Amino acid sequence: MTQKRADRKIDGLNDLAWTLVAEGKPVDAMKACVRLLQAKETPAAKALFVHLVKTGTSLDNRFVRQYLIRALSDPWCRTGQLVPASLALIKSNREAGRCIERAAASWPTPLSKEDLFGAEGLAALASDELLGAVLESTPAAGLDFEHFLTLARRALLLDVVASLSSEKSDSALLRFCCAIARQCFINEYVYNCTTEEIDGVDALRGAISERIAGAMPVPGGWAAAFACYFPLSSLPDCQRLSGAMTQPPLVGLFAQQVREPAREADYRATLQRLTPIDDAISRLVGDQYEEHPYPRWVRSPSIDGALPYRAFLANELGLEPARFSRRDDTADVLIAGCGTGQQSIQTARRFPAARILAVDLSAASLAYAKRKTQELRVGNIEYAQADILRLESVGRMFDFVQCVGVLHHLDDPLAGWRILRSLLRPGGVMQIGLYSEIARREIAAARELIAALGYGSTTEGIRRFRLDLQLVDRWRPFRSLAALEDFYDTSGCRDLLFHAREHRFTLPRIKECLAELELDFLKFNVDSTVQQRYALRYPGELARADLNCWTQFEVDNPGTFLGMYNFYAQGRA
Repeated sequence: MTQKRADRKIDGLNDLAWTLVAEGKPVDAMKACVRLLQAKETPAAKALFVHLVKTGTSLDNRFVRQYLIRALSDPWCRTGQLVPASLALIKSNREAGRCIERAAASWPTPLSKEDLFGAEGLAALASDELLGAVLESTPAAGLDFEHFLTLARRALLLDVVASLSSEKSDSALLRFCCAIARQCFINEYVYNCTTEEIDGVDALRGAISERIAGAMPVPGGWAAAFACYFPLSSLPDCQRLSGAMTQPPLVGLFAQQVREPAREADYRATLQRLTPIDDAISRLVGDQYEEHPYPRWVRSPSIDGALPYRAFLANELGLEPARFSRRDDTADVLIAGCGTGQQSIQTARRFPAARILAVDLSAASLAYAKRKTQELRVGNIEYAQADILRLESVGRMFDFVQCVGVLHHLDDPLAGWRILRSLLRPGGVMQIGLYSEIARREIAAARELIAALGYGSTTEGIRRFRLDLQLVDRWRPFRSLAALEDFYDTSGCRDLLFHAREHRFTLPRIKECLAELELDFLKFNVDSTVQQRYALRYPGELARADLNCWTQFEVDNPGTFLGMYNFYAQGRA
């Protein structure tokens, strides 16, 4: 087949799949998408697969499983978006599904290893590559799955503790226990644990510490079971475990829980401090992210082809060249509140000619970001610890300023926004993210009740709240919160419901702020399905940037900006 014929075939399959989507035939569209991916894994084919998976379309066949594993491992999108479809396929496996059903029916009452897994369940779960990809890539969001993993963790721990006199390790138990341990590290040990488990972990800690102190080998099953409850780095002289953890699956567990945190400690020691951090609220918020850096991501979505900065302005924002802040692609970019680096790395990959300064209050978050940046060999980011409220002192100007999910955590969001605006070159662009008053009504009410009932923002307080949400009648009206991804890891839950400071905005208020700051609204950065629904109601290019229309659209569709208002605006020349 010639290249032209092959390209025509790929284009035809792509057109067929999207036609089937438009006709409301998602299963047939997925079949066409699989054929398209088999022909060539183009960016368009990956995007179509992700679209179908996100909208709930799945097929229980080996090819969909194969591409879900690839999409999680590469990854083709933000990994959390792939979890619901992945867990649905995992549960369709007969033995795995039975284990999950038994756990869901029993929870919170514990089950023994035999009662939970049956004769074949543990082997089936340990050999499920899709399950392994989920557990090692992203928080496994879903209550039934959390209930299963919580009971499975307990059963495996007690099995290991009961056999401390023996050093033999079942291979299936070891593989699955390592996978759960890696998941628990990712979600920062958010799962509830019983007194019996705490006693078991204490006994295991003592046995492992004794072996380490005596320079004796530590059985892999012991290390894996302990790592389901506490990171291996919390053990004294944890580096001595390296000799016993050189083969899969233990080598990956050791890297995650010992080597990577050690690298972050090294990076933290060399961080540049760009400004003082002396504002009371800034220090309070910074302390939160020192304890719980957010988000704890594992893999960054791949970028299929870099984009010149000027092409982004013209093609995605619709700006005329005369309105650009500069005439080349070596843009100066400020990422104000970069957190753990996911956004800065995505921006750096997208605009490889850009010079990027990424700042944050939290040294722990910056160290995480720097480690991930080094691992991914991204070279055009400078990281520094700084407070937005002090950035006027840096003496630099920027063509593009990103501040997404940060300003609403300041004591005075507009004061911080003014400072960022002062750093923007004439004609420069800002990407801003702010919480919606309308979309977060339920979250705001839950935050008030959390404060009234005195739940602490510690890991233990968050665990207690999450358990009560599921079991206590008083929390029944708020149980829909368990559908949010951030509910399934400690830093995410703290950021969502326990944040030290939170403001919320309305679109009329944002319109006022833009006018005061002499910024022209350009567009919202929203999902394509939202764009399509909005365009059907408010057609035309001018409507895209009409905040009055968007205000009415949000009133009629109050969940539209549940994440936040994420939008672009341009400074007037």
